[in-house]
Amino acid sequence: MKNISFFSLLVFLLTSFISFSQTNYSGFFLVNEKNEGIPLRELEKEEMVYVDSTAVIHLSEIEEMETVISQYQDDYLLRFQLNDLGTIKLQQISNNISIPAQRIALVLDNVILSNAYLNSEIPNGEFSLSGFDLMKANAVLNLIKKQKAKIIKN
Repeated sequence: MKNISFFSLLVFLLTSFISFSQTNYSGFFLVNEKNEGIPLRELEKEEMVYVDSTAVIHLSEIEEMETVISQYQDDYLLRFQLNDLGTIKLQQISNNISIPAQRIALVLDNVILSNAYLNSEIPNGEFSLSGFDLMKANAVLNLIKKQKAKIIKN
């Protein structure tokens, strides 16, 4: 039952934000820990998270993505491989990690779908986001593919 309510909530939030927002934020954004920047709501949470106003990695810079089961077999990951430009950007960002670690948010249509810490340097453009059940992982993956296709079309 939780999976059905998540999907309904996801559809509602995405259509609501698309309808009422003037600017459409999609991509990977650095989280602003000082609560400055663009306030966005994280999916299934009440509090607002502030992100920088410009995406550090654009959806068009994702070369490959897939859903895989975690090594612990209790949740699913979204695995991404970036193109050359995205790889360089992510390497530069992850090379400058501070303590506490920088957070990066996956944003689609003004909704934060995942909010993760960059814990180490990522030199090859390959990274994963964890904490999904299978239905949510596949739903997020399909939403990214659709959004990416819109971007490429335009």
